[in-house]
Amino acid sequence: MKLTEDINKKNEKDNSIASDIFKKKIPYITLGIILINFVMFLLTYVFGKGSEDAYTLVQFGALYKPLVLNGDFYRLITCAFLHIGVVHLLVNSYSLYIIGSQLESFLGRFRFFFVYIMSAICGSLMSIAFSSNVSAGASGAIFGLLGSLLYFGYNYRVFLGNVMKSQIIPLIILNMALGFIVPGVDSAAHVGGLIGGFLATISVGLKHKSSKFEMINGCISLIIYVVFLCYIVFFR
Repeated sequence: MKLTEDINKKNEKDNSIASDIFKKKIPYITLGIILINFVMFLLTYVFGKGSEDAYTLVQFGALYKPLVLNGDFYRLITCAFLHIGVVHLLVNSYSLYIIGSQLESFLGRFRFFFVYIMSAICGSLMSIAFSSNVSAGASGAIFGLLGSLLYFGYNYRVFLGNVMKSQIIPLIILNMALGFIVPGVDSAAHVGGLIGGFLATISVGLKHKSSKFEMINGCISLIIYVVFLCYIVFFR
């Protein structure tokens, strides 16, 4: 009877945790980011020559290595809210809504926002480490969300084990492969964002799962990663 009672209490606790984590919530941060993307897209046409004009993109904060090296560090973030053409905008907005709305619900708003911004920064740093072209788009940050989802799925594999194998991992592999095959895709930003999102999630931790020790290790790993990227961009 004592064993049965303990099992019932454990099941109740697990069900409570699952309900807290997987309960559907309104993704305010995700929707806000998508709205900003659309507003910035329209502004490039109102105050410039459009989202496909390189000079206009640079004026609005696109990533451009010579300017970043000259001190325009804000471009590491602002470039993630700009898109080159309507197809680019719609594809990234759809991807962000599908992945972001789920992950924001899993992580919570603060953790999600931190992971998104750090993924964008890491993706931008990796991008300009290997290219001096004008670059823009949220794909580096979106890949960071995939990296975050990978870490989350591993820790909650009791609930997401099949989803990890059949959807999350194949999705990451497929999109990585397409990035290297399709011309004009910034694969370096994808790789940088993916790793950055994974480490950022470890550093902020997961509800009911992460210990302070794990989060401290995550913070140290993230700092080392960002410092390494800064080194190869600014001092190599």
